[in-house]
Amino acid sequence: SALVIGFVATGDMSLRDGIAVGLGINVGVTATGHLIAFKISKYALGIVVAGFAWKARSKHARGKHVGDTIQGLGMLLFGISVIGRSMGPLKTYGPLKEAI
Repeated sequence: SALVIGFVATGDMSLRDGIAVGLGINVGVTATGHLIAFKISKYALGIVVAGFAWKARSKHARGKHVGDTIQGLGMLLFGISVIGRSMGPLKTYGPLKEAI
């Protein structure tokens, strides 16, 4: 959001666009936090498959975009779960605990 403020201040982005981007940033961060808290990431691959099926069955561009969005959400959740599992061993890693 600091970049958005800079773009608005220099005139590279209108105030209206800056407000829209700022709201989008806040909604995205909040939604991601809720998705992680609700442990929905265990359904990530199912969400990817559902998005693929939606896109494959859609006849119009709007439906295909919805399918892409669902697939993207599933991939985001899958990536978050992979990162979470790979960071688990660091909880007991002595040098890291001392550094923190």
